[in-house]
Amino acid sequence: MNPIQEYFYRIDEPERSTLLFLRQKILESDTEYITETLSFGLPFLSIKRKCCATSITVKNINSIM
Repeated sequence: MNPIQEYFYRIDEPERSTLLFLRQKILESDTEYITETLSFGLPFLSIKRKCCATSITVKNINSIM
């Protein structure tokens, strides 16, 4: 398991399932240009190597719900 996967599996349900679903949909939307990296211990999404989304965290999901 890579460090990004480990990050998500440390999160409790139902937040984990929600975050993994969003991550999958974002990464599938453009497989050529969207990449995921780990920075400061958190997953970040980039388009063409420019950070376009801050970390995917439980705090961000809780503010949406």
